[in-house]
Amino acid sequence: MLERKSGSLVHIASIAASFPQGQSGAYSPGKAGVAMLSRQLALEWGPMGVRSNSVSPGMIRTPMSEAFYRAQGVAAARASLAPLKRYGVPGDIADAVLYFASPRAGYVTGQDLIVDGGVAQITMQQIPRPGFDA
Repeated sequence: MLERKSGSLVHIASIAASFPQGQSGAYSPGKAGVAMLSRQLALEWGPMGVRSNSVSPGMIRTPMSEAFYRAQGVAAARASLAPLKRYGVPGDIADAVLYFASPRAGYVTGQDLIVDGGVAQITMQQIPRPGFDA
């Protein structure tokens, strides 16, 4: 890419890069490192024509996470948590990666796209507010 002076790097981070996940050891710091590496490369390699972005999935049902979803009530609970009322599938992440890799993102670099059905937006919704709670 550097020799051609063009290209697109797409890193896979996680919503855990911004929102620590308990009992997961180094997972959150590791994914934060991936996100920062992507931004660093955007800065350093951008002048040489290489774009660098990251995708941060959240609650994607994959073969690796399938055991969680098979536990009674987990799939429904995770789907109900997201504002879009579903959990993600690998195709949701593939579409985001495809965008970043395509010419349509030709002026986009150093960005992290959170693909989580809106889960990252629910924090304030969890705080009780008398008179406003549904």
